[in-house]
Amino acid sequence: MSLHQRWAVVALAIGLGGVVGAAALKDPPPRKLTGLPSLTVDMARPDALIESDSLSALPAAVIQAPLLKDLLSEDFAFYYEDLDTRLDVSGAIKRLAYEHDLTLTDHLLDAVFDEPAEVAFWRGEGGRLRYWMLAGTRNGIAKSLQALAQVAADDTQLSHVADLGDPAATPVYALKLNSRHTLLFAARGDRLLVLSQPSLLLNESGELLPDRAAVALAALSDAGTPYGRDFAGAPRQGAHRLTVTANVLAQGYGQFMPAVQALRFERGAKAWSTGLKLDGRATLSTTLRALPWRALPEGAAFCAGLPVEPGELAGLADSAELKPYLTGAVAVCWYEAQGWQAPIFALRLSDAARADTLAPLLGRLFDQWIGAREFEQADRRFPVRAEIRKDGVRVWRREVSARYGELTVPAERRGEFSSDRYFDIGLALADDVVLFSPSGPLLDKGLDTLARRYPAMAERLPAAPALFTLDPPRLARFLEAATRDIGDEPGASLLPRYAAIAHHPAMAASLGGAAGTAGWLAVDWNPLK
Repeated sequence: MSLHQRWAVVALAIGLGGVVGAAALKDPPPRKLTGLPSLTVDMARPDALIESDSLSALPAAVIQAPLLKDLLSEDFAFYYEDLDTRLDVSGAIKRLAYEHDLTLTDHLLDAVFDEPAEVAFWRGEGGRLRYWMLAGTRNGIAKSLQALAQVAADDTQLSHVADLGDPAATPVYALKLNSRHTLLFAARGDRLLVLSQPSLLLNESGELLPDRAAVALAALSDAGTPYGRDFAGAPRQGAHRLTVTANVLAQGYGQFMPAVQALRFERGAKAWSTGLKLDGRATLSTTLRALPWRALPEGAAFCAGLPVEPGELAGLADSAELKPYLTGAVAVCWYEAQGWQAPIFALRLSDAARADTLAPLLGRLFDQWIGAREFEQADRRFPVRAEIRKDGVRVWRREVSARYGELTVPAERRGEFSSDRYFDIGLALADDVVLFSPSGPLLDKGLDTLARRYPAMAERLPAAPALFTLDPPRLARFLEAATRDIGDEPGASLLPRYAAIAHHPAMAASLGGAAGTAGWLAVDWNPLK
């Protein structure tokens, strides 16, 4: 199930959840779900959160953001109307009404989509947002759905599987969509709860997990979960708010950026605003000012400034010797010519760094960590090519076979490589900056940038320290090239959308307050020079 479809199920399931949990006239005893797989999630700490006054209005509001308005089609705003998943859920409701002689209106789903809702997400395998719990209000439909509790006694898809709380327990129902997907529902008063996986609430024996049951009960209370207050900051001011943790954005590498905790987008009266949550580290402000933008060539499709924790970076390299020279100031850029596979990283070193001390260490680390199994090479890897240039710059390079490598293996050398393509990966030490890129040509351009033979990204940035840059014309070409490389026919429909964003100006995101302040800070978007 795609992310697009999964989000549709989040919203669409509310309709059937309202149906299931609406009444408790003659509730059947629970039939436990057994043999469930275990899930490792912290229900009290979601990885992402959506808060909305109206789920049906959220997609249309999203495409009002300047870039997304051109990137996303009108189909995104109206996909609830025609998506197959909606038709499936609508069909399930009609089946229940027909087979059990119930009266359910055709506009039930429409009514549900207009209600406030809060959707928490957790990451699964691979770091993707896979599991979710929705807590919503079902004000307008509760009284019209007073006959379904007894249906669960003899329906093949619908069953009563547990009870939340004691006394006055709230029944939990399971809806089997197909052989692979089963959803859980519960309702109390005007509050409704939907969970994407039974394992979010139940153990292998079908028993309630106490800690998670407490979170579910809180979501069913009038106060609701504390996610919006504790996770997303102050009470929501606009109609919609989307919040994600740094780990989601960093794809599992968030431990290297502990000062950055979360990012949020909120829809106000007229526009979307952006906020960044920091832990208030006093060193962050210094780190942001030290980002080595002067080493990154101008012309990037997009860039990010990464305030990395020096201790974590040294741990990654398994080298305590490196830690004293790391400042944590790292920046990375992607370029249309190199694509996703070959960005360039620039790492700022402390003033105490000396080439004669660091060069042997960096050389050993490069030899240890960079390489692939090359079956025709005596040492199973190509040798490292080390160079000391006239200006004192140290460079290490190694050829690495890769299916999606940047370079094509020459015909006369085909027998040396394990693939038809390869990267000429490079690492360089130039004064107080370390450069690394899978692209040898891009590394050379970075060195030319440091030597002022090529313009740098620093020359285009506003005065405030930048966290992120975006150049829509170049980004459009970057995305177009990436889509064509995939060769996926459905992706061709995106190409006109990429072209539509090209007219937007290049922008840089900067913090709107003191970087050493804890909590949420506004993110300002300023044009690049």
